[in-house]
Amino acid sequence: MAHRKLQQEVDRVFKKINEGLEIFDTYYERHENCTNNPSQKDKLESDLKREVKKLQRLREQIKSWQSSPDIKDKDALLDYRRSVEIAMEKYKAVEKASKEKAYSNISLKKSENLDPEEQERRDVSESLSQTIDELERQYDLLQVEIDKLTLLNKKKKTASAANDDKKEEYKKIQARYRWHQQQMELALRLLANEELDPQAVRDIEDDIKYFVESNQDPDFVEDETIYDSLNLQSNEAIAHEVAQYFASQLSEDVADVEEMSKIPNFPRKNNVVRKRGQKAAK
Repeated sequence: MAHRKLQQEVDRVFKKINEGLEIFDTYYERHENCTNNPSQKDKLESDLKREVKKLQRLREQIKSWQSSPDIKDKDALLDYRRSVEIAMEKYKAVEKASKEKAYSNISLKKSENLDPEEQERRDVSESLSQTIDELERQYDLLQVEIDKLTLLNKKKKTASAANDDKKEEYKKIQARYRWHQQQMELALRLLANEELDPQAVRDIEDDIKYFVESNQDPDFVEDETIYDSLNLQSNEAIAHEVAQYFASQLSEDVADVEEMSKIPNFPRKNNVVRKRGQKAAK
């Protein structure tokens, strides 16, 4: 009985992967053929990101089954995992090309042709972008722990109030990650608009580094004034655009979680899709 139930769950995940790959391939083909409409190309990239994230979650479930002694035939699991990883590689190529264009007003020039001010703006922007990526990685790792605690509390033998407390603690940390990402996104937009001095960002790099490297240490104390000197609200249009973008992505994340939760006992995960450093109107 238990084996049949497990096989039914495996079949549901396989079906989800097939559906996800079909949607991903459709978006990918449209993206590759979209050459004259930058806004549509950006929209398709967001669609690809959303779909590949769903596939990655399914891949995590596949990976857990590959190490489970309850499933003897691992060939199908391997095939489906490889199919998802091929889609992931395709998206990585799309993302890499997008990043190269993100600062086209700077990065299309060869480094040796950049004046020192432009080079510094580029370097600072790349550093911020990498830091946002690192916080996203930390966010995802915490989400894995939250998912584990959620599963533990679904079983009477392992449910506890301590699990709930730990989940809430992790969620608070995740919320801080999102807040810092939003501040850095604002800085990226202002840098792209040449409205923020790169040196001002350099001056707070140590504080940002401390948060990123130590935010889960027992004696960590967060400084919420890190970004005050950057005056990130100086351009109301950019500030509004970034706030709206994060809000809309949050709504999309919630919708993704609801869809994924239809799979029994499947870990749920939030991710925010970002267009880094997109130049905004002054």
